[in-house]
Amino acid sequence: MKKKNIFRAIGAAILSLLGFNSCDIIGNIVAPVCEYGCPHAEFKVIGTVKDAEGNPIPGIQVKSENIWTDDIKTAEDGSYSIASEGFPTETLQLVFEDVDGEENGGKFKTLEAEATLKQTQTGDGKWDNGSYEGSLDVTLEKE
Repeated sequence: MKKKNIFRAIGAAILSLLGFNSCDIIGNIVAPVCEYGCPHAEFKVIGTVKDAEGNPIPGIQVKSENIWTDDIKTAEDGSYSIASEGFPTETLQLVFEDVDGEENGGKFKTLEAEATLKQTQTGDGKWDNGSYEGSLDVTLEKE
């Protein structure tokens, strides 16, 4: 039994020296480790969240299905800015969820929407794919 563990440890050490690694799992999102040999890019999406009457909705949680981000909520004017780094893509799937209930003027339905990104800065042509930005304004319906 101890021999097996020693061989596993030696094998893992050799693979890590050769540059092989695993992925991080953050919640239910598998995020590739950003290291030599792993393409990556920076992402930023800005926008506003409003109700059917055009009023801004503060306190709506904004998350991405594609990349890991901090806990983002809309400001008093309904605006949000979500930024992160991850595997290169030209679209981000965003989820807008009312997590505070009636505090922001009513209970709103959760909405999934896709933000189209445009490359704003090129990378080094190797593993860095540069920066991508997009904007997405959404309207949430009350439950």
